[in-house]
Amino acid sequence: MDIFIEISKGTSIKYEYKEGKLKVDRFLNVPFAYPFNYGYIPNTICDDGDEIDAVVICEQPLHPCSYIKCKPIGVLKTVDEAGEDNKFIFVPD
Repeated sequence: MDIFIEISKGTSIKYEYKEGKLKVDRFLNVPFAYPFNYGYIPNTICDDGDEIDAVVICEQPLHPCSYIKCKPIGVLKTVDEAGEDNKFIFVPD
């Protein structure tokens, strides 16, 4: 399954890919940085209207706007202000 990467492991900048552009959404509080690569499963929609969130666990930071073939290994069940917001966990395939 292909995963689209929005945010690289190790960065403190939160990006979102909207309307064909990678946009800076916000800067995270220092010293926090993403401990994993973060993106979504293309061509999916979940209850909040966004694509299904994906966490890709690997040693290397992946470039934003890249795709990587992955296999699922689990799900992190979370809730935000809009309701259920699960994160599906992947590793490179």
